[in-house]
Amino acid sequence: MTDYLPQQDSAESADDLATHYIDEQIGKRYVRCRLDTFDCTGDEPENKKKAVAQCRDYVNGFPDHHEAGRSLILIGPKGTGKDHLVSAVVREIAKRLGKPGAVVFRDGLSLYAEVKATYDNHVRTDSVVEKYTRPILLSISDPLPPVGALSQHDQSVILRIIDGRYRECLPLAVTVNCSSRKEMSDRLGPQATDRLFDCAIVVVCNWKSYRKAYE
Repeated sequence: MTDYLPQQDSAESADDLATHYIDEQIGKRYVRCRLDTFDCTGDEPENKKKAVAQCRDYVNGFPDHHEAGRSLILIGPKGTGKDHLVSAVVREIAKRLGKPGAVVFRDGLSLYAEVKATYDNHVRTDSVVEKYTRPILLSISDPLPPVGALSQHDQSVILRIIDGRYRECLPLAVTVNCSSRKEMSDRLGPQATDRLFDCAIVVVCNWKSYRKAYE
C-alpha cells in the first residue's frame, strides 16, 4: 500500500477497498482529481464545462452504459486535462461498484511493456489480452506512442483487447492525444478505432494545454 493512501483496516467497506485498488493504479498525481475540481476557467470555458458534464453523465448513467457496452473517449491535444477527467470518472465508478478489480486503469506505455515482458518471460501474450478483457470497466490512458503509429504487433494486441471487450459489451474509458478521429485511426489502427467509437460518448478536449500556462 502506498504511503499517500489511507491505511485500510478490517472495518473498511467494499467501496473503500475498491477505491484503494483503483487509487494505486491511478497514481499520486491524479488520485485526488475530481470532476468538481476540474479548472473550467481560461480558454474555452464552455467547452470545458461541457466536457465535465459529459463525464458526470457517464458516471451517473454507468449501469446503462455498461449494459450497452458504451465506451467513453476523451480526445484532444496533450495537456488538456484528459487524465484528470478520466481518473475522476473511473475512481467514482469503482467506488460505486464496490468491488476491487471491477475497474482497472492502465497507461498505454505500461500496457505495452507488460506485453513485451511476456516475450522475455516466455509467457503467452494471450494472458495479457485475457486479463484486460475481464474487468467491468477498463481505462487506458493514451494507448498511442508519443509519436507515430503503433507497431503492427502492438496494434494487433490492442485490437484483440478492444475487440474482446466489444464482443462482450464491456466498455472502455480511453484518453487519446489526437486532434481528430482520423489521426487516431491512422495511429491506433482503423479496426480498433471503429470499435471504440461505436456508440461511444466522445468528449472533445480542444482547448489550450494547461501546462503551457507555465512556460
